[in-house]
Amino acid sequence: MSLKKKLIILFCFCIFISGLFNVLIYNFYIRQTIYEVEKKYILEESYKLRKIINKEKDSLLNLTKYWATQTDSWLYMQGKTTSFKDINLKEETLINNKVHLVAFIDIEGNIKTEVFYDEFLKRTVNFDEDMIKNYIVNFLSFYKVQKKNRVLLDLHLKKKHPLL
Repeated sequence: MSLKKKLIILFCFCIFISGLFNVLIYNFYIRQTIYEVEKKYILEESYKLRKIINKEKDSLLNLTKYWATQTDSWLYMQGKTTSFKDINLKEETLINNKVHLVAFIDIEGNIKTEVFYDEFLKRTVNFDEDMIKNYIVNFLSFYKVQKKNRVLLDLHLKKKHPLL
């Protein structure tokens, strides 16, 4: 066998061994390392997201507590005043509080009033009562009432949109 053929065979063998080492190193070390780095990144980002959501949840909880303890709210729900919606549920209130839908529901589950701010239209939009009831029923179907403090607040994903 000539020297030229031996060098070609040796060269091919070296390329084969090099390729084999690359495949083995990738499959048993690099891929696992990449997986661990991605897993760590996802966990860190999900932790940050959970912190942001919990902050928004607390803010919304405080807002609902505030509205629930207002004398005007109680009088409105009792039917003793009719100006509550016009005074307290303006566009500016919804925008400033970063809330898109506010609904006041009595003990029987009837909707007393609702306001929806459409961010794309930049104005409040009237909903059909059946549409609001359907939304509220779907919304409430995700929540468990905690009897000691009666809080209905948590985050769930419904179809394409998160519900808080």
